[in-house]
Amino acid sequence: MRGTADWRGESGDAVEWLAVRLAMTGVDFTVESPGELVECVRGLGDRLVRAAGG
Repeated sequence: MRGTADWRGESGDAVEWLAVRLAMTGVDFTVESPGELVECVRGLGDRLVRAAGG
């Protein structure tokens, strides 16, 4: 099943924290905006791949 959802964090949440929370959901997701969160998720993904020896 594929669908879409909008998720909004608290205004005081750091984008780093939002990225980690998304990653911990255990489901595939795509971040389209804001750009700062897109870059943070990309960086987190790169870091996790390196940590796993990739």
